[in-house]
Amino acid sequence: MWLQIVNHLANEKDVDQPKAINDKWSGCTNVLKDCKLEKEEKNKLNFFNVIGVDLFHLGGTNSLYGALVGIPFMFEESNQINYSNLRLQGHDTIDWVIDGQDLLDALNLSDKAKKFGLMREIYSCNIWDTMDNAFISTGCFLFPAAFIRKINVKRDDVILKLSLGRRLGFYLLCYAVGYTFYRCLKDPLKHLTAKKHDKMSAETGPDYLEGGIEFYKKALMRNKALRDLMGPRGEKMYDKDGNENYFLLAPKLPIRKRLEYLQNLKTEQETVPA
Repeated sequence: MWLQIVNHLANEKDVDQPKAINDKWSGCTNVLKDCKLEKEEKNKLNFFNVIGVDLFHLGGTNSLYGALVGIPFMFEESNQINYSNLRLQGHDTIDWVIDGQDLLDALNLSDKAKKFGLMREIYSCNIWDTMDNAFISTGCFLFPAAFIRKINVKRDDVILKLSLGRRLGFYLLCYAVGYTFYRCLKDPLKHLTAKKHDKMSAETGPDYLEGGIEFYKKALMRNKALRDLMGPRGEKMYDKDGNENYFLLAPKLPIRKRLEYLQNLKTEQETVPA
């Protein structure tokens, strides 16, 4: 794991650590110091390099096996990133000075934005958030089975007496209702959880709040740049504001709403008398 590699290097006095690793490790250390997790939970966190431009997490700090936080390349110092090696799907080469300048600007985050992103991802490593989804999914899919069973018991197996086609149609209808309830409960719950993690991260300090606003502004800027560069495929992935496109319900809280939430939080803090 990335953190274990860094720990090994840190213990070797004769090893000259690469600057990128030093910078990234220093950022993780500072965020962990500011984090309000218990010491035992912090010790369960491991960091590693992840492919792409998005942060990633897996597991939970309150689980037996701990949690992993993936850190993308753009969390390194901007002067350490070789942008000439960046490739975009559907493009052999890109003139980064003209066509890709907006994307490069969006990928260049300040230390405040990086700290917020890391803090948010650390707070997202909560196994109970995953368990809530598991409980909801189990309940929504067991309910139709219990409902069908109850009807059969009360009506002398009336459903079993139907033809196979009608029986399958009734089963599909019941489970479709259960799935609809699942989506209607799951997505709003994930939105509330995302807001909670944003708030916890922003309340760490003024720098984190400022960093969060920049973080989401740059995320919208990045998505809009990708939308333009990727053509029809980009238009399917992102809307004009930079939010991800979904068919019906949004499984993730739109970035625009996350940005507005932090901006409102900042306004509230500024209006509160000292």
